[in-house]
Amino acid sequence: MRGSTIMLTVACVVAVGHAACSTYGDATNDIGSNADGGAGEDAGGLGDGGGLPDGAPPDGAPAQRNDFADPVLDPGTPVTAVQAAQIFALSNSAAAGPCLAEPQIGSLIPKNWMPLRFRVAATQGENLFEIRLVIPNQKSPLVIYTNKDTFKLDAATWTTILTHSVGTIDVSVRSATLDAGGNRTDGPFRGSQGQIEIAPIAAHGKVSYFSSSDGSVKRFGVGDLNVQAGSTSVDANGTCIGCHSVTPDGLHAALTLNGGLGGIILRPVGGGTTEPAFLTASARTLLARNNQHAASFSKAHWAAGDRTMLSMLDVGGTTEIIWTDLEAGSAAGWGIIARDGDVRGAQSAVMSHDGTKIAYVSATATSSGTISNNGAIHVVPYNARQGGAATALVADGSVNYYPSFSADDAFVAFAKAPGGTSTYNNASAEIWVVPAAGGLPVRLAANDAVACLSTPSPGITNSWPRWSPAVITAGTKKYYFLTFSSTRIGATRQVFVAPLVVEGGTLKSYPALYPHNQPETSANHTPQWSEPL
Repeated sequence: MRGSTIMLTVACVVAVGHAACSTYGDATNDIGSNADGGAGEDAGGLGDGGGLPDGAPPDGAPAQRNDFADPVLDPGTPVTAVQAAQIFALSNSAAAGPCLAEPQIGSLIPKNWMPLRFRVAATQGENLFEIRLVIPNQKSPLVIYTNKDTFKLDAATWTTILTHSVGTIDVSVRSATLDAGGNRTDGPFRGSQGQIEIAPIAAHGKVSYFSSSDGSVKRFGVGDLNVQAGSTSVDANGTCIGCHSVTPDGLHAALTLNGGLGGIILRPVGGGTTEPAFLTASARTLLARNNQHAASFSKAHWAAGDRTMLSMLDVGGTTEIIWTDLEAGSAAGWGIIARDGDVRGAQSAVMSHDGTKIAYVSATATSSGTISNNGAIHVVPYNARQGGAATALVADGSVNYYPSFSADDAFVAFAKAPGGTSTYNNASAEIWVVPAAGGLPVRLAANDAVACLSTPSPGITNSWPRWSPAVITAGTKKYYFLTFSSTRIGATRQVFVAPLVVEGGTLKSYPALYPHNQPETSANHTPQWSEPL
């Protein structure tokens, strides 16, 4: 549903530009915290604890600081800061100016985000840009002059902003055209203008993703300056790895062997081939079964004596949800999760964080544990590995797939595509969220790239949503984050982050954030978000 708000008696779900209502109550169970602190692992950056303490106001009263009295001149710009200021003091042309592609106007940025990068798209062939930030608690705006379409704040400047300012920042971009001698020939042109917001909280955990360009799993925190290499995509026999998931403690990746017959191996997220100490020989044999795919876990069933993995297994020609005891003492350490009332196959099963229920895709035909051309999101109780009655959560004739529970189990995110199309690499896929207790799904604002990129959704393969491992509360607001992949930049799959906020029973979604620490030329997809190591 787009562009509408339907008031019900309980709560309303709102996306920027899109709205719908549902019957969920306020999320009350915060999972985890952002008290980790420290720098990003091995890569520099702000880490989970960067910036202000949760909920802390900026120090001092508004307009007391003057950190940005002088403009910033990007090296290589063919005019001086004074000359640039004179150019942009002229009256604006009536023609349209540059578009701010990154960050999008309306973005919500966690306080431990990597140094902010600005990317503009010229509309008139311009080659001189002014980026102006009016920042809370600063007397002077931060003004940047550059001849490039991309500019990244240095770490010191970004830390100054995060340390002393939280809230909305007014952003505007303008441009002009210079000749080879640095003389203005056209402009200035007024471009994008609006606000971005610095959140008072940090995004918790580490994102890992699979790079099919070099065949490896990589990971990063949102404050890290670089990504870190992890598990390789080739096992000892040279078999490539497909889908992966991460254990609740963030230590190991469960990797599906993509050699045609399936099978799952566990490897350290940080790289190497050492299996976890708790994995028994019997469990290893069970994981090696053919046509076994798409492992998933719950922190409620991830401790000594209860190391349970869900996966998809072909049983008599039907793909079933199975459990496997990773500490099994015999070949009997597995079983089928009953889905009473659902006679179709299953795929993409995930367990809630409290370990009480399983969301999965019910489909008439499935492949590789995640692929079909029809599907509805169903929920079944875990019930001590026994399962039970299956109920539909999202069944509207579209292909609904890749479900994922939020950290407090209040919401289920999923991908949606037109009915009859394949779940595999579907360009029409978009990310939606539905209350886990049932209700009307809402389309996220993060699906939409900025209009000037001419990469509208549907059409940019927004897919594979996974939530961060914590819901962070600041004041009356609860902050959620999820990660997903999209082809909105250069038609190459890249990882993005979508912030969401719940306040007073209303869920608001924001434009996607682009982690620019990932290689832009690499095909990055199937992201997972887990606890930091």
